[in-house]
Amino acid sequence: MSEICPRCEQQNCQNVHEGHEQGKRVWTVWHCGHCAFSWRDSEAAEIIDPQRRPAWAQLKGVNLGGLRHLIEPQKQGSKS
Repeated sequence: MSEICPRCEQQNCQNVHEGHEQGKRVWTVWHCGHCAFSWRDSEAAEIIDPQRRPAWAQLKGVNLGGLRHLIEPQKQGSKS
């Protein structure tokens, strides 16, 4: 898997965790700093291949600042 986000297709992704088995890397968790999508590179192609993901699940070219928050960010000092 490359460092290109499967959802917004930006190159603002970071390797945030790797899974190892018997000393070998078997998967990597990536996080996109642009659209906040996180994925594991071992997931099904329908999840991580932009050509196979449903169009409604894509954010390429979308103004993310104009999207409504479904979960409002927690205010500093608030308790859950």
